[in-house]
Amino acid sequence: MNYYKQVESLIKNNEINKKVRALQDNSETLLTYWNIGKLIVEAQGREKRASMGMV
Repeated sequence: MNYYKQVESLIKNNEINKKVRALQDNSETLLTYWNIGKLIVEAQGREKRASMGMV
């Protein structure tokens, strides 16, 4: 039994799982702020904002 390989595999899996969780957290945060922005735009009135928007 190669304990070194098993330990290495456990550490690698742990690191991969940490990165996956971080990406999930970032996605949830991004979606939250996008939805907040959408609500703000809707509250301001889309038509009014569009007429005063980019030229």
